Amino acid sequence: MKNSPGRSKAFGCITFIFYASIVLLMTFEVIPAIDLKGGMVVQLVQGVPGTEMVSIEDSLAVARDFVGQGAKTLHIIDLDGALSGDRMNARIVEDIIKNFNVKTEVGGGIRDYETANTCWAWA
Repeated sequence: MKNSPGRSKAFGCITFIFYASIVLLMTFEVIPAIDLKGGMVVQLVQGVPGTEMVSIEDSLAVARDFVGQGAKTLHIIDLDGALSGDRMNARIVEDIIKNFNVKTEVGGGIRDYETANTCWAWA
């Protein structure tokens, strides 16, 4: 079946409005990451262990700063747990979760149900 020129234009117009509406409805959330290693917040160069560029001792202050700037979610990784399985930063992760009323994503050394359940209990 052939489309008439008028019908094709109308369809194109409706398609444009549909896609324009989707674009206007799209939103995104910036989720800051707090990477913990050796009890400190660190920044690794391209994620390579041993390449720390920044080390900050007060992890709660970092979380407070992110939340104060409007973060609704924090991404917290225990790098020691991820690399060696030793979750030596678990207490810091727990403190951040309990002190701030934001959603959290947690990772690093969570390799069994018991550990995951412990993390759930902090929320």
